[in-house]
Amino acid sequence: MEKTCYYILACTSVLLQISCSCVAVKKSTTPAVDQFSLFVLKSHVNLDPYGIITSNWTNSSSICSWIGVTCDLRNHRVTALNISHMSLSGTIPPQIENLSFLVSLDLSFNLFSGVIPQQLSLLHRLKFISLQNNSFTGFIPSSLSNLTNLRVVDFSLNSLQGNIPHVLGRLHNLHTLNMDYNHLSGHIPSSVFNLSALKVISFRGNELTGSIPSDLCSKLPLLQEIDLYFNKLSGELPLNLSECSQLRLVSLSDNLFSGKIPREIVKLKFLRILHLANNNLNGTIPHILVEQGVIPFEIGNLQNLTEFAIDQNQISGTIPLSIFNISSLQLLRLYHNHLYGNLPKDIGNLTKLNELDISVNNLSVELPLTLKPQSADRPLPESLLSSPEEPIFFSKQSLNLDFSYEKLSLREQQK
Repeated sequence: MEKTCYYILACTSVLLQISCSCVAVKKSTTPAVDQFSLFVLKSHVNLDPYGIITSNWTNSSSICSWIGVTCDLRNHRVTALNISHMSLSGTIPPQIENLSFLVSLDLSFNLFSGVIPQQLSLLHRLKFISLQNNSFTGFIPSSLSNLTNLRVVDFSLNSLQGNIPHVLGRLHNLHTLNMDYNHLSGHIPSSVFNLSALKVISFRGNELTGSIPSDLCSKLPLLQEIDLYFNKLSGELPLNLSECSQLRLVSLSDNLFSGKIPREIVKLKFLRILHLANNNLNGTIPHILVEQGVIPFEIGNLQNLTEFAIDQNQISGTIPLSIFNISSLQLLRLYHNHLYGNLPKDIGNLTKLNELDISVNNLSVELPLTLKPQSADRPLPESLLSSPEEPIFFSKQSLNLDFSYEKLSLREQQK
């Protein structure tokens, strides 16, 4: 009797192991699991105005031929899901975790809502995730830090709240982190600035407070864009910006930053956009911001700069005249500061300029003002000129000029 019981128990144990093994194999290696997960996602879509998911995701065809689905050739497992720009409404079901071969997930520009499911953190192959421009709420899951293969995270234009999880500092392969236009609060975790692979940091349009590290660029040698526009950040601007030698965009406008504009900025030879407007910055515009006299080659002269905005600060002193030799400039906003001195009558090489605003300062502007050589084909209206014989010329773009509250003087004609 005892032998019989032992035999039955042994057989039962073996059968259970085999059964469990079969289930595990089926779950990890069969496309049927992916099909089931996508059907669950389809059932959670409550609005499909173009009928794409409704009519295309059916049993009559392989999931690898479904719109928005990409499979690998070897295993026929789903590796990419891109159902962006379809105006879909619904939620992400927890069964998303079963898409275990998924490398890229793009649900951007839809109407998805609800919370970001924790189950996303089980997709260990994931490198790209974009939930941009939806209506997701709740918090950023801390468990995302488990996805150490992630390169791109874009949760911008949603209604997420709470803090940025400190544990995101574990994502050492991350090169783009975009959380624009949510309701995030608290400090930016210092761990984010230790991610040496980062190229883009963008948290614009949130409610973030605190300061950014004075040695911001010490561990960010590849950083190309930092956009913290429209938050509540304070403190001084980082002094070691030159160590982020690849910077193309620095947008720190509409915060509470104070102190001076770091002279280190002049070393950023790839810089195209520099927005520091509407802060509490003081001091002067660095006179070596552009080439002035003999400047060491390694400092550079920001000849790639297209937008320079330091308006609505407390900047004083004169405008470095050589700033008007940056031929790439398209936007120059210096208004509402404490600048003084004379604006040169010939601002030379600004042939691409389409906005110049120096209003609400204490500048003297001598008219007529030449913005482009007289080979240009569109002068300003004569009503704005003091001498129609010497009109103000400007390039073919629509140019906005604002000299409000400045001292305008008329240059006499040479006889």
